[in-house]
Amino acid sequence: MSTARTIHRVSPTRRWLGPALIFAICLIPMLGVLDDDAAENALAMASFFMLLGLFLAVVMYWLIDRARVITDDEGLELRLPGCSLRTEWRNLAGLDLTPGCQGVFLHQSRGGGIRRVVSRLPNSIRQMPTEQAEAFAQGRFVPLTPFMWRWKGPLGEALRNHAPQLFPRQSSSAPGE
Repeated sequence: MSTARTIHRVSPTRRWLGPALIFAICLIPMLGVLDDDAAENALAMASFFMLLGLFLAVVMYWLIDRARVITDDEGLELRLPGCSLRTEWRNLAGLDLTPGCQGVFLHQSRGGGIRRVVSRLPNSIRQMPTEQAEAFAQGRFVPLTPFMWRWKGPLGEALRNHAPQLFPRQSSSAPGE
């Protein structure tokens, strides 16, 4: 049976902003080096800082670009550099839409390699609220914040279609009440 896979990537703004900031920060020392008239190796130092900034920006872009959520008819998969977490739609227990820490909770752990790399993840993961951070470390939370730019598009649609248990129904009052 063929399943339609949709790959949801980190927003373009997040993909480019981090590397651009890293590159800009590495250019700051270069300004001081170029301003010093007595520096014999000013051009070499400026080139070093520029190349360092470019290298760090490329590595950061590559790491951010590898993060993705994949949805298909069978479930949802979070892929981060060094780890992944895959779960079936029926295992999704709850949806947290708190700004800045959106994600889904799972009934059962699907951690796999998550536990061994949690300590190496970016500060944005480690700065989650305690409940989410503990659930993520146990493989019971899938963070969706970097992918929320697609919430009103394919990602939100996939969750609404395949995991209706995440969206409580409006209780309709009985006629005559």
